[in-house]
Amino acid sequence: LSKVYGKQILQYFNFLNFIMVSNVIFVILGIISWAPHASDMISKLNDEGVGPASSLVGIAQLDFFFLSSYQPSNDTNWTVMVALASLFSFLMPPLYLIFCAKWFKDDDDRQYVGVSSIAAGGIPETDNVIEENKRVTDGEHTWRLAVSYFIFAICVGVPVVIMWAMLFVWLHRFMQEEYDNKLKKDFSNLEYLQTLLTALVGLTPTISNAIFEVLVDLLAGFEKHKHWDVYRRHRIAKKMIFRIVNIIALFALRYYADVPWYTCVASRIGYQVLVFLLLDITFNNILEVGYPLLMKLVSWCMGAGVDDRSNEEAKPDFELTDEYFEVVFRQYIMYMSVSVFPMITLLTLISNVVEYPIDKYRLIYICRKPRGYMAGGRKTIAVFLLVAAIAGLVSFPSGAVWFAPPAGPYLCWPCDKYAKVTAQSGAVCLPSFEEVQCTDKDNNPLAVYEIRNKIEQLKSTDSAVSSAADSWFGDNSHLFSSKRCGCRPCINAISCPCSGPVLSNQCSGLSEYSCKAPNAILTGDETACTPVSGQCASGTTCSASLLWQQAHCATPRSSYAALDAEGYAATCQGGSSNGAACEDHEGCPGGLCNTYCPVPPKAQENTWPALTQCWNCPESETAGLVNPTVARTAWTKLNFCSKCIGASCICDKDCDYDVPIQVDTLV
Repeated sequence: LSKVYGKQILQYFNFLNFIMVSNVIFVILGIISWAPHASDMISKLNDEGVGPASSLVGIAQLDFFFLSSYQPSNDTNWTVMVALASLFSFLMPPLYLIFCAKWFKDDDDRQYVGVSSIAAGGIPETDNVIEENKRVTDGEHTWRLAVSYFIFAICVGVPVVIMWAMLFVWLHRFMQEEYDNKLKKDFSNLEYLQTLLTALVGLTPTISNAIFEVLVDLLAGFEKHKHWDVYRRHRIAKKMIFRIVNIIALFALRYYADVPWYTCVASRIGYQVLVFLLLDITFNNILEVGYPLLMKLVSWCMGAGVDDRSNEEAKPDFELTDEYFEVVFRQYIMYMSVSVFPMITLLTLISNVVEYPIDKYRLIYICRKPRGYMAGGRKTIAVFLLVAAIAGLVSFPSGAVWFAPPAGPYLCWPCDKYAKVTAQSGAVCLPSFEEVQCTDKDNNPLAVYEIRNKIEQLKSTDSAVSSAADSWFGDNSHLFSSKRCGCRPCINAISCPCSGPVLSNQCSGLSEYSCKAPNAILTGDETACTPVSGQCASGTTCSASLLWQQAHCATPRSSYAALDAEGYAATCQGGSSNGAACEDHEGCPGGLCNTYCPVPPKAQENTWPALTQCWNCPESETAGLVNPTVARTAWTKLNFCSKCIGASCICDKDCDYDVPIQVDTLV
C-alpha cells in the first residue's frame, strides 16, 4: 500500500496499529474492575432471579456490565481502573510521537496541505497557496469568517435542541401517560419506549455529524482562506467542536432528563453509551462503504460512460484528516464512559479492528488515491489525542472529574435493586447482595431505614418534628452526593421497590400478627396481637399478617419471573380462598395472591389498603423507573428539588409547583 499510495498511507495504518495496541492495554485496565465484579455478581444476580441464568430479558440485564450493579467491595478495583485509564489517556500523545520516531520511522518533511500530484505525494507546507483566493482582501476574509462561524454556532445548536425536545418534551409528556395507563395498572414493561428513545437520541448526533460533513466543506470554502493548511485547520476545528459539544450535550441532557424518573441514572448512562457506540459504528461504516457503491450502481444503471481518469475523479476522497479524527473520536467516547461501562474498552478495540480492513477496502476499491499528507503532521495527531483525553475527563456526568468532591459524584452505585436492605424490624431483603454503609455527619453508622424515617418526619404536620428533620438533613448534606444510591435522600424520597418500601413508618411499622376477621380486606390498621388466645375482639382471630410478610420481602418481586419459568403456580394466602390458584388479589377475598407485591386492583387504587404507596414502583422490572408525578411532588414538597438536580429546578419551572396527587396521597 505504501508503494502504491504513498508514505502518508503507511503513516495512517501505523497510527491504527498504535491505537489497537493501546486499546488492548485499555481492555486490560477495564478487566481490572469488571472481572472481579463479574465473578462475584453472576451468582448473586441468579440467586435474586435477575441474573444471566434467569428468564428475564430486557434492559435491566445489561446492568451486569455497568457501574449500576457494582458492589461496594469492588470500589478499590474500580478506582484503580479509572485512575489508570485517565492517566494512560494523557500518556497516549507523547507515546505516539515516541513510537513514530523510534519504532515506525515513517516520518516525512511533506505535509498534507492541499491538492497535489500523486507522484509527488504532497507539497511542502511553505508552498500551499490557494490560487483562487490570492486576491481576497483581509477585510473580506474577516467578515466571511465571522458569518461562517455564526452559521456554525447555529449548526451546533440544532441537534442539541432536537435532543432536548425528545427528552424534555416528548418523553416527559408521553412517559407519565404510559406510566398511568400501563405500568401502574398491570406492570406492562416500558422498555420498548426507552430503547426507542435511546436509539433516536443516539442517532441524532450521528446523523447530524454526517450532514455536517457536507456543511463544513461549504463553510470552509466560503471563508476564502489563502492557504491550504489554514483551510484544513479551520475545517477540522469545526468538526471537532461540533462532535464533542453534541456528545457532551447528549449525555448531559440524558442525565437531567432521567434524574426525576430513575433511581439509578448510572444504568441509563451506561445503556445510552452502548447504544450510541453501536449505532455510530454501524451508521458510519454503512455510509462510508454503502453510499459510494450505491451511487456507482445508480450511475451504471443510468448508462453513464466514463473513462478511467474521470472515474477516478468521481470517487470520494480518502481524506486523511477525517480518517484520523474518526479514530480519535472513538477514543474520546471510550475515555468519557469507561467509568460507567468498563468493558467499552473491548468494544472500542473491536471497532478499530473492524476499521482496519474496511479502510483498506475503501482505499483500494472505493476512494480516490490520497493526494497529500495530514495537515500539521504528527503534532496535529498528538493534539487530537490530547483534546480527546481532556474532553473525556471533563464530559458530564461520567468523566472522572465528576466523581470527585465537592460536587461529585453525580452518579451513584449500586442501584437499590442490587443492594441488601435491612428493615427497621430486622428483616433482610435481597440478602445475596452487599449492604451499603451510610454515615452521619459524625461518621457514625446510619441505616437506610433511618434516612427514610427522617424523610417521613419531614412530611409531618407537626412543625417541630418537620423542622428537626429539616435541620438534620442540613447537618447531613453530604448524603445528597453520596456515591451510594441507598444513602441519598433524593432517591429514598422517591424510591419504592418491593425490597425497600418508601413509607418505612407505614410498612416497617406493621405487626407480624394482627386480629383479622374472616374475608376482611386488610388495611394495615388491624390491632396487633401475639398468638395467644383472648387478645382479639369477638369475630376476629390472631393470625400472621400477610401485609407484614409482603412488606418484609417474603418473596422479592424480582424472583417471580424466574419462578413462573419454572412452572410456579400462584396461590391465595389467607382468606376464604386460601391455597386456591390465583392471578391477582381480586381472586383472593380476605387474602393476597402471592404472584407479586400487593398492587391495588384495577380501578380500585383509591380504596386499596395503606400499602398501596409501598408498591407503586416495581423498580426491579423497570430498570429503576419510578412514578414521575410522585417523584416530582416528593422533591418539591420536601424542598429537595435543588439538592437533587442542581441549582436549576429541572423537575418543573418552579420548585414549589404542587402536583395534585391522586393515588399516592401519603407520598
